[in-house]
Amino acid sequence: MSVKIHRRAFHGFAAGAGVAALSGQTWAATSKFAMITPIQHLIGYAPSMNAEVGGHFRRYGLEGDIVGGANAPMAVQQTVVKRVDVMRGAGTDVATAVANQGAPLRAIGTIYQASSFIVISQASRPVRAARDFNGMTVGVPGRKSGSEQALDLLLLGAGLDLDIAKRESVGNSLGAWGLMRAGRIDAAVLSVSAAVQIQDAGEDPVLWPVEESYKAPGQVYAMHRDRLAAEPEFPVRFLRAIRDSMTELRASLANGSALDIVKRMAERYPIVGKDNPRFLVKAMTEEIKLWLSDGEENQLRNMPERWSSMVASMVKAGIIKPVDATSLYTNEYVDQLG
Repeated sequence: MSVKIHRRAFHGFAAGAGVAALSGQTWAATSKFAMITPIQHLIGYAPSMNAEVGGHFRRYGLEGDIVGGANAPMAVQQTVVKRVDVMRGAGTDVATAVANQGAPLRAIGTIYQASSFIVISQASRPVRAARDFNGMTVGVPGRKSGSEQALDLLLLGAGLDLDIAKRESVGNSLGAWGLMRAGRIDAAVLSVSAAVQIQDAGEDPVLWPVEESYKAPGQVYAMHRDRLAAEPEFPVRFLRAIRDSMTELRASLANGSALDIVKRMAERYPIVGKDNPRFLVKAMTEEIKLWLSDGEENQLRNMPERWSSMVASMVKAGIIKPVDATSLYTNEYVDQLG
């Protein structure tokens, strides 16, 4: 099912379409908003999808369109030109946009405290360290994605050249494993949900979590600074709904209703893997661990240590220009959740 954006015409939304800047546009206070994901509708975006279909946004006077993006740069672009209100993406996506492009973005909360990216390879040619990428063709969900940035950081952090590994867009699903088995790629940097899908198919991949090599905020919600200034109560309402949705999703795993909730979301959104809801529950179970990797008390909080560590690594690697890490995020709205 396609998702219509209520607030603004979305001409040229398809991947690769040019989007003109909306000069002079102002943000009007409204209950309707649009949020864009960095890639498709993955089960990892359950907090926002469930916030809409489960009535959590409505409880706080909001109505959300959760739009599946084509890639992280697209999500950044649509937020910068004010066609969407909220974007979800990797912390590295926000840092790159702000430091290198001067994008007026700020992260309002971290949904994945730890990195969701995992290096996936076969036992016949395993990747357990950056040097193992030498001479490989590595699959990523999309070029210039957070996944590819993670690959860059792994290589540059180990003092290796980026061109020792070729990159190929392969999506973020079981299909990437098929390409690996066919010899078209040697390894892939995908999300935890893709790793679970591969294992769920009875395969036994070698998994190397990116989190083991460098610390960074995994996935964040970010907004245009103009939007934050114009309607500062919106991010608080948004995050409260996300928090309540997270609470329901966690409870569903304990009370046995998770499958019903996943099916409810799949009726509204074209979730990747929707034909196998049992897998989606399994993947969501693993993704929830990333919400709480820095402790339940820090759920949704932007962790200063992770942001400063990530920025230092990216600057050292030459991926971004020097930038004040504290300018990339704020806990002002998380602090008001109560």
